[in-house]
Amino acid sequence: MKTLYLYILIVCSMLQSCSSFLEETPYNKITAGNFFTTAKEMEQGLNGLYSRLRELYRTGYILYMCEAPTDIWKSAQAMDMEFRTWTIDATSWNVSKLWENCYVSINQANAVIKALENNEIPDLSDVKRAQYLGEAKFIRAHFYYHLVQQYGDVELKTEPTESLITESYRTPAAEIWNFIIDELKFSLDNIPEEQAVYGRITREAVKHHLVRAYLTVKRSDEDVLEAKRLAEEVIVSSNHSLMDTLIKICGI
Repeated sequence: MKTLYLYILIVCSMLQSCSSFLEETPYNKITAGNFFTTAKEMEQGLNGLYSRLRELYRTGYILYMCEAPTDIWKSAQAMDMEFRTWTIDATSWNVSKLWENCYVSINQANAVIKALENNEIPDLSDVKRAQYLGEAKFIRAHFYYHLVQQYGDVELKTEPTESLITESYRTPAAEIWNFIIDELKFSLDNIPEEQAVYGRITREAVKHHLVRAYLTVKRSDEDVLEAKRLAEEVIVSSNHSLMDTLIKICGI
């Protein structure tokens, strides 16, 4: 009988402990709600988005996908055969890698943006919050810029993925371009002329990207005029100038 009582006691203890365990907050999982609650954490999140840009440009696939089909391209012997002979298809590692990196980065940007728009961050000023939001939106727009150029109609996701999703739906390319331009216009209103930290996005960088977007999609003559205006503002700036000579990339 004592053995039976002991068994019942052990089972009850296990059930109680399991219930407590399952109700605990998963502190080992970083989400927009449980991490981005201070200015320092918010800055770390933004720094992570800049790190994703490095991931995009430090490898060859972005160069292959964006420059290889153009008349400025000359293949080197060391490059993948599919790009030397232009026999690339959807099974290529370079095609899938660009897609994957863009959406991983967009999801990370969505988490940062969601936190900036919704979280209580007492030590983050309104001006700094708007600036961070402008930088995060610029980076998200930049990844969509590459996606829509290379793949056409792609899924537009503006919320972070926090659970399993098994379906996706294409958004017309025209809507993606409208989204990109709206994001960049927001950035233009909130990013400063100069940044204290070298390498961060400045207002002229936003103007330059807007010019590229306007001229690529050309929704109307007004877009072209706006692109001309923004381009002239960047050109007459004393901060930037055209390069004197053409620099070779990777020995190409």
